[in-house]
Amino acid sequence: MTSVLSAKKIKKTFFSPSKVVVLKGVDLSINACETIAIIGPSGSGKSTLLHILGTLESPTSGSLKFFEKTYSKKDTSTLRSEKIGFVFQSSHLFEEETLLNNLLIKARIARRPIHKQSEAYVEACDLLKKVGLSHRADFLVKYLSGGEKQRASIARALMNNPALILADEPTGNLDSASAKNIQDLLIGCCKELKKSLVVVTHDQSFADQCDRKLSLIDGIIVI
Repeated sequence: MTSVLSAKKIKKTFFSPSKVVVLKGVDLSINACETIAIIGPSGSGKSTLLHILGTLESPTSGSLKFFEKTYSKKDTSTLRSEKIGFVFQSSHLFEEETLLNNLLIKARIARRPIHKQSEAYVEACDLLKKVGLSHRADFLVKYLSGGEKQRASIARALMNNPALILADEPTGNLDSASAKNIQDLLIGCCKELKKSLVVVTHDQSFADQCDRKLSLIDGIIVI
């Protein structure tokens, strides 16, 4: 089976304001089209691990390979814009931009044409339709509800056809009904579009929907 991402002996120590060892040697292989939930107590390092997997943060030691290839630090921004999509607890959308423009910004970062006849423009419109937000395409993000913003963040994460989606407590700020809708949508989109998904969550029912459920306890992965 094709490995999308392979993490070997990932360790992370913070030295300021005092020394804290967060990750003690995490090994993780993520296969194509696989959904993985990482659960564990607060402060166990789940978000730190996710940020390292997404190259937003560097490990103290250990290695990452994407598609069996090691990327240098100067290539990580391209890797993030083209191969990885992120969904966070807060949507991190540009509030003063339209919903459609929020998706097109990601395409522009990847240096793709974004005019109305472009492939990226059509892709953005299709993704908004997929998450049920076509009717909000020209709305400023600040006028969207919390649930709509999270649906929009899923659409944005899927822009540029990434192989891997990383989600950090994507329903943590939502009521239970909205959370269930977002969970179903995120997993459904990843399955339909054949994306790998790693989600950090405290929600056991969310984790149970994934192909694999892993626990991060005392800095190591427990299966």
